[in-house]
Amino acid sequence: MHEQQQNVDVYDFGEVRVELASHRVLRNGKTCELEPKAFAVLQVLMLHADEVVSKDKLLDEVWGHRHVTVGVLTRIISQLRQALGDNSATPIYIQTVHTLGYRFIGYAQACPDKSNDHNDAPAKNGHDGSTSSATGRRMADASHKKANKSDSTLAADHYVLGRRHWYERTTASLSMALDHFKKSVLLDPTHAKSWCGIADTYLLLYEYSNSNLSDAERQARYAISRALELKPDMGEAYAALGLLEIQLHHYTVAIALLEQAAAQCPRLSYVNAWLGMALTLDGNLQRAEEIVEQALQPDSDNIVLLTAFSINQAMQGNENSAEQTLRHALSINPAFLEIYWQQAWVRVQFGHLAKALDALKSANESAGENDWTDRYMAQLYLIADCPDQALEVIRKSTHEHSWPLLQARTDIDCLAGNFNTAIDTLKTSNGDIKLRKEHLTLLAQCYASAGRQEEALVTFELAYPGDPQRGDLELHPWEFDLGLGIRANQVALLSVKQHKRNQILDGLRKQLDHLHEGGIRVPNLHYQYAVLEALAGDEKRSLALLDQALDGGFCDLLAFRKTLAWQSFTEREALEIRIERLHAHVFDEKKKMLRMN
Repeated sequence: MHEQQQNVDVYDFGEVRVELASHRVLRNGKTCELEPKAFAVLQVLMLHADEVVSKDKLLDEVWGHRHVTVGVLTRIISQLRQALGDNSATPIYIQTVHTLGYRFIGYAQACPDKSNDHNDAPAKNGHDGSTSSATGRRMADASHKKANKSDSTLAADHYVLGRRHWYERTTASLSMALDHFKKSVLLDPTHAKSWCGIADTYLLLYEYSNSNLSDAERQARYAISRALELKPDMGEAYAALGLLEIQLHHYTVAIALLEQAAAQCPRLSYVNAWLGMALTLDGNLQRAEEIVEQALQPDSDNIVLLTAFSINQAMQGNENSAEQTLRHALSINPAFLEIYWQQAWVRVQFGHLAKALDALKSANESAGENDWTDRYMAQLYLIADCPDQALEVIRKSTHEHSWPLLQARTDIDCLAGNFNTAIDTLKTSNGDIKLRKEHLTLLAQCYASAGRQEEALVTFELAYPGDPQRGDLELHPWEFDLGLGIRANQVALLSVKQHKRNQILDGLRKQLDHLHEGGIRVPNLHYQYAVLEALAGDEKRSLALLDQALDGGFCDLLAFRKTLAWQSFTEREALEIRIERLHAHVFDEKKKMLRMN
């Protein structure tokens, strides 16, 4: 009988328990069906935790020779991942190291199991799928060292579980992720990665729930500062700062931070995805595509990267490619909310409103209801001239007074001619300080629609107090109208003789040219150019660009109605032809959408 070793038989990591002597793996208390070879592979990987184990080494250790194809090992790894609840896209236990092998990245904590002492079991040959007693002793020695640092080990476990929930991208999963990250830093305040996890989660909760951007920024900056105090060159911390700057629409700053993060963490998928996003939003599509494509090569099923890649494809006008990428992402994880939002956005850009509605309904069914899904659905109904349906979505929402739905509610009031109601609602709402510019812009739009020109101009000045040469365009992938050109309405209100009018117009043109030179080819960009030419007085050029937008599928009736440039258009007959064409397209989509309800 071997000398009894404490904690040699049972190991826990996350919801998984591994019993060495009985060759059992349990997940949530239920036995997982594993081939003996699969169990042996798991033991080898656990023994060399955090090390890259080559495929040849695994074949040698488990099969005793190399006369077995790598395909057999690939199948075994797939079986293990399925049993453990792991996946190659967002691994928390077994990570694929491209061209090299595999790494066990879980944190296995040894647990006492006095009732089932197997330490006197005879030694076995590792080639038959079991581990030798020597291997068991080495694992026991390693676990004994970890047992002396139980708090840090548990903190690491909470971090791994937190990232797992974080990658799921639902309001509920992000809340669970935040809980795990907070437990991690309570157990071990020096766990810098968990501080980064806290920052990342607060920033995503702003996107996925009804949280406040100012609050999210405050919490994120505090957590990032704690991480950088612990590790001044930490890539994950710079990545979190980069995401924050994306949400604040400071894309140039975000790119610099994310490039630094990518240099520190070149294999971290979400860093490359965010860098690609920032570059895309800044109009540098080619470089964004290169970065995301390169990151996808060793990780082709990573849904975070795939979603970022689809944005780039759609921005370049490659509608079919974007759809294909998103369908592939959905086949990997149909509960990933972001995919449905992106799918709806792509379809709106190219004129498929009914299909966009189908994507949003699928989001509610497969990924759970969400404030932002409601907002997109309400805005989609408004684009399709269905204000009653938009109002119904708002009233059913649990947060009908949130900022996203407040925008839709204001549009509904303005379309119905209730301008004063919309203005009063905006003036009395408790806005997020970080959304002050958006709030004031919306208020200025309401004043303009109500014919209150002076108040509109004063409010525009409050929203854009800086350099008039800066048009402050914002290209945001989750906005159906891309956030482009709302400031063009300020230009429309200014006198042709005013110098400031030409300054703002020049700023808008420079930004549109920058986006076009960067490779953006969505129909909405043609529409914005059409608005620009109308304001500049070149109505013939404006009509040609409007035709290009309509040919590409532009059908945002809401944006068209809110564009003040068309009110002073002199070529009325020619414009009316385009308006009838727009209405016909929207009417066809509207009929399809109403049949879906």
